[in-house]
Amino acid sequence: MELSSPEWYENEVLVHRYLYYVLNEPIISDFEYDLIEREARAICPVDSVVQGIGSSLASSYSLDIAMDAASRLENISFLGGKLKW
Repeated sequence: MELSSPEWYENEVLVHRYLYYVLNEPIISDFEYDLIEREARAICPVDSVVQGIGSSLASSYSLDIAMDAASRLENISFLGGKLKW
């Protein structure tokens, strides 16, 4: 997946939504998330999932998104603790 492609932005938004809504463990600030989501909505197609709202239902996300989110959270924990905003 190419950095800054629509697919990359879609993945970033979904991973951060999963961390925020499902796990209640955001690893970036709301401001940073808003910047990513704004850019994603500008470059992703109108039928992309990023055009909708986040969900707290784990079943709303693919296994790949959940695994990516868990990996990022584990990396943050390994670096000395979870970040709180």
